[in-house]
Amino acid sequence: MMCSYSTDRGENWSSPEWVTDKDSFTIAYKAATLTHDGGIAVNYEVSSSVNGLGLVQVYFRKRNSPLGVNPISTTLPCNFVLNQNYPNPFNPYTKVRFSIPGIRGLSETQSVQLKVYNILGKEVATLVNGQLNPGTYEADFNGNGLSGGVYFYQLTAGRFTDTRKMILTK
Repeated sequence: MMCSYSTDRGENWSSPEWVTDKDSFTIAYKAATLTHDGGIAVNYEVSSSVNGLGLVQVYFRKRNSPLGVNPISTTLPCNFVLNQNYPNPFNPYTKVRFSIPGIRGLSETQSVQLKVYNILGKEVATLVNGQLNPGTYEADFNGNGLSGGVYFYQLTAGRFTDTRKMILTK
């Protein structure tokens, strides 16, 4: 079995490396099915000289969230929430957690924007700009290249808007 990894959220990947003995097992593709949430489940039969025969299912989830925005809870929120970033003050990295509720109890995607502004109101970063399913998310913010000072981040989703303050120390 080969493995490749990323340290920058999927922008670059290491060269694949063997993590098991090349001759210790064989893999045979069996089936792939669409799941109820738009993902794909792929079934493989694995034959190992050490562990015998087994069936492996690999699930590929359809992601509606942009890279750098991580869903952190499977619980469906009841309200929009924009939490205070953590840590605050920060240098240069911080996280912004927010929740998007289901509309009238339905699991519908919503257009969501999370932007960062300087003290003069100039947009300096867009952390989220896309469709998100209801859920609780965490967005990463890197303040490298910005001056120390007060910044504001604003979440907009439908008619909901909330703004909070954060402090970048240098």
